[in-house]
Amino acid sequence: MSNLRLALLRCTELQSATKRELALQWCLDLTTSLSRDKYRYSGLVPKLSRDRLRYIATQLQQFRRNISMTNTKFFEHNLKILAEQPSSSKLFEEAHDKVKQYIELKKTHSENEHEKAELFDYLYKNRYESLIVKLFRDSVDRFAGLKESQFYQLTTIIDRYGTLEDLNSFLEQYGTKKTSHLLRRLDNLNKTQEISAILKFQESHDANLLYYIKNYRGLSLALTKHLRHQIWTSKSPEKKQAMAKATVDILGPENCDVQFLAEAYRVLRSGDLKNRYELAKQLIDPHRKKDVIFAMLSDTSPIESCYLWANEFPDIQLTNQVPKELYILKHRYLFAGRLPKNFVQHLDLDRAQLDKFISCLIFGYSRWGDHQYVFDLVKLKSQLGLEISIIDQVGIFLATLQLDQSKAYDAFKSLPQEAHRYVVKEVLEMLGKANRWDELNAFFSSLSRLQYTPTLADYTMMFEALASRGATDQILEIWEMFLRRGMTPTDRILQAVIKSHIRKQAYADCLQWFAAYSHFKIPLSPKAYGLMLQSLSGTNELVACFQLLDELTKIKNAALKRNNFSGFMSNCAIGGDHKSIETLLSVYYPKFGLTPEASDFTWILRAHFNSQRYDTVIDIFRKLQADKLDCYGSYEVALLSASRLGTLRTFDNLWAEFSGKYKNELKVESYEPFLIAYCRRHKFNSLVKFMDGLREHYGKFPTKLLNQVFFQYMRMGKLQNAFGLIGVALSRGIEISSKTYSLVLQAGTNLVSNFNASLMEELLNNKSKDSVGFAEKDLSPAAFKSAIKCLLNENQTRKARSLFETYIETSSSYFLDNVHILALELMILGKENRWQEFDSCFNRYYSIVRQKIVHARLKNTQVYDKMDDLNFRLHTGSTLQTLDEIRLRDRSLKPGAIARYLREAIIDVWPYRLKQLVHQGQLRTIPQAVEQMLAEGFVLSSSNINEAALKLSMDPSLVHETVKFIERYLLGDLMKRGRHRFLRLQFKSSTTVPPVPIRSSPLHFHLIMMNLTKHIKALPRSEALEVLRSPVLAKRDTVLRHRSHIQENFNKLRAKALLQTSIANKHTRIEAYKEIRTKRHGYIRSRINEINEYSRLLNMLLQKISNSAVKAKGQELQDLQEHIKAYKEKLNQLQQAKAGLLKEAKNIVIDVRTKYDKKQMYNKMVETHQQQT
Repeated sequence: MSNLRLALLRCTELQSATKRELALQWCLDLTTSLSRDKYRYSGLVPKLSRDRLRYIATQLQQFRRNISMTNTKFFEHNLKILAEQPSSSKLFEEAHDKVKQYIELKKTHSENEHEKAELFDYLYKNRYESLIVKLFRDSVDRFAGLKESQFYQLTTIIDRYGTLEDLNSFLEQYGTKKTSHLLRRLDNLNKTQEISAILKFQESHDANLLYYIKNYRGLSLALTKHLRHQIWTSKSPEKKQAMAKATVDILGPENCDVQFLAEAYRVLRSGDLKNRYELAKQLIDPHRKKDVIFAMLSDTSPIESCYLWANEFPDIQLTNQVPKELYILKHRYLFAGRLPKNFVQHLDLDRAQLDKFISCLIFGYSRWGDHQYVFDLVKLKSQLGLEISIIDQVGIFLATLQLDQSKAYDAFKSLPQEAHRYVVKEVLEMLGKANRWDELNAFFSSLSRLQYTPTLADYTMMFEALASRGATDQILEIWEMFLRRGMTPTDRILQAVIKSHIRKQAYADCLQWFAAYSHFKIPLSPKAYGLMLQSLSGTNELVACFQLLDELTKIKNAALKRNNFSGFMSNCAIGGDHKSIETLLSVYYPKFGLTPEASDFTWILRAHFNSQRYDTVIDIFRKLQADKLDCYGSYEVALLSASRLGTLRTFDNLWAEFSGKYKNELKVESYEPFLIAYCRRHKFNSLVKFMDGLREHYGKFPTKLLNQVFFQYMRMGKLQNAFGLIGVALSRGIEISSKTYSLVLQAGTNLVSNFNASLMEELLNNKSKDSVGFAEKDLSPAAFKSAIKCLLNENQTRKARSLFETYIETSSSYFLDNVHILALELMILGKENRWQEFDSCFNRYYSIVRQKIVHARLKNTQVYDKMDDLNFRLHTGSTLQTLDEIRLRDRSLKPGAIARYLREAIIDVWPYRLKQLVHQGQLRTIPQAVEQMLAEGFVLSSSNINEAALKLSMDPSLVHETVKFIERYLLGDLMKRGRHRFLRLQFKSSTTVPPVPIRSSPLHFHLIMMNLTKHIKALPRSEALEVLRSPVLAKRDTVLRHRSHIQENFNKLRAKALLQTSIANKHTRIEAYKEIRTKRHGYIRSRINEINEYSRLLNMLLQKISNSAVKAKGQELQDLQEHIKAYKEKLNQLQQAKAGLLKEAKNIVIDVRTKYDKKQMYNKMVETHQQQT
């Protein structure tokens, strides 16, 4: 007999012996053996092909006739497994290895909670049912680790291959989940006595059937879930009570569902609170007391809830941690409203229990409820003669903190020191927000004296409070203490440390701290990745930023949110790099499942605004507005740009739209562009009135607006108004910030340097300091640099060095990479002739500025080639064609596409760099250095070029290099000067020749020619002749050689000059006539007013004389009649004069000599007037 025949006979024997579990295991082993050679029993079953396997599966079905019906179903399921196995043995082996690996690892340590659910989905999808059975039988945690959506599939597997004990274990494992419906989905196990009893009980409600499942807790829990719903929907109170009482008596509270026990309590309760509590004690399972109490309190009055809770938890302890029992009252919304006034009388508690319960109420209401009610409870304790405990005082402080933070500090001071341990988190947060850094440091240090060990949460709050201040030194001290206590940092703590360095702009140090994540094995969160992007962009490492983003798109769990990119986009916007922002929005947002919103496009506008591309900002904003992608922030940026344009027409239109759309949402800070436009239009007095109006309406006037107004007056050259504004601010209580003082320093550079020196000494020496460093913000580095530069120009080097060191020592920011501070350090080193230090500092300075310029000029092709505008349009519905580089070059890229401080970063440093090269004998490198700097986007002034040429001319060995240098950079201006001189001499034309980038200095050129003349005399004749052929040394030939070119353009130049003169004269005549006409009309109006007033007085006199003449007689009457006749004649003369006013006005000489160009018009008018008169 074949091995297969023997195996099947063995199966028949096992089935006939009703050993179903052993038979099922045999069938599962047979399945594996027939299909996989690796797992078969040796010599029992031969290896079969897929077709042969299906044939055998069909033959196996013939054995059903000799087996009982129930066992046949079990056998059929195993035949189905045998027949439907996938053909690939490799896939099955991989699945088997996964199951085996999971079981082995689960024995040693816990894996990811979702791993088992994912493995189950994989096995069920591929129909590896035998492996599913193996997974749940051999693993330590059995059925734990599944999702609720997988319950039906697992029930099907248990029904086919499991036992009643397996089903009971599964239902007990998930006793708190919804599982009652699964009992009706059984096909095999429903023939068992226990399942049959459950199904019959659901129809007949015969209590005797419950005895069959009394020993099966899982089945009891599933049944009582269903029974609870039936009791709740039943309309017969007697039936409800009977079902509930019988179920509890037979099964016991320990085998009943929590919600069923709560429903039973609601059905069976009666009488007063004491009787109800006795019933609750019978229903409460001691092992699930909190869950049962929580369920019971869902439909009880506040008094009943308090009674049950207070009697069931009499020994609760209030500490610095919230007791879990108190969360029951919180989540049942007891603290959402106040208790009745006489609630104490209903509780029936002794004095000690009542004292503790009221303290619990104070504890809860101070955190989650009506904070004003806390004071009523404290007053109640006083009326009852109960002691106000430390916990009660803590509750008073917490309630005060929520109601009025201005009084919270006084409430904290009134707390005894023993209470400080209960409010560590709240006090740290309060002192940090109130900027009470001395008290914060002292409070945290005092915790050790109270024998209180700060928890991880306390350290987290302390780190975050100090990070908001940027106190890195104090953070590092606490970090050392934190590690000595044996604590392990969390993601929040490391984020706080990194944020403190970001606040100080110490981006290089930030990047070093990310190594702590790998050291402490802390996974990087999306917020941490956002901080990493911000740190990398702060160091201008854009390539590294996008490489990091490329890696993050491949990581499944690195789901970055919109706010994680804000720091990165902010740094790009500061540098004017709109392309990086566009690349992020168009390429990487879709990879993270994000769609650009209106607020994201605001960063693009800010980038253009910071690069002074104001026209481009308006164009892009209008396009975004057309696509309905505008928002409050984009309006603000567009208004700031419009306020800086040549005309304010665009600003007026935008402000009308903005104030109409956000009429009820306008913030006082949004008036910044309006104030800029107001300064350009109105006088100082009206501006002050407008500021007072804003302050009265909003209750404040931010220092930011004051600084902007001061800057506008300083920019327009109205320093008297600017400094007068400071007095206005002080008289109205407006805060003067460090930014204001920085603007004062910048304005003072136009005055005397002694003013700046005294002001800086006062500000730096009197800077307030607390236990965590200097409290005030630093002066602006740019303003400080301008002020110190004035001192250096007056050779006050020692004074400048002293102020510089004081500034660095008292600063709270990180200035190692600041462009202005490094430039100032270079200038001071150059003045001190410390050339070795100057060289190393200059190399660092040059590399930092060059990197920033590459960033600002948008020249990083490794980054920007990823930009996909088509993809951008698909995801946003908007295309940014206005951002085209060609258009930028044509419009606003010429003067200000890069921030001025970057473009002109070398101008102030270059004279000292030349001195250093002279000192080190490296003059030969000057031409190459200048060429490289100009190619990389740096700007050198004409003075820098002339000075470099002069230094080159001093070396006799560099005659050729000097001449070539002048030909390249200064020859254009020399030719322009000669050409201009020739035009003026020959044609007497006022036409100006287009300017050249670099102008030659006559003084420098004279000294250069003297040096070159002296050096040429010492050269051999052949070399001297070669040098003399240069147009630089050709004297008059510089002009004469280009005379033919000048003559060719003479007619065009003169025609243009005549046309301009004609247009100017015509414009002058038009303006003069307009002014004459205006003054004439004014004269006529004034004369008419005088005649009307005079006529009114004469009419009054005539009326009075006429009234007197009625009563007069004789000589008196004659006199009055003569007066009346004279006044009437005068009135007639006035009417005639009024009619001839137009002719009179034409004969009046109107003086329009307000401009030199109007003199001819005035002379003509005088001649005409003389002829007429």
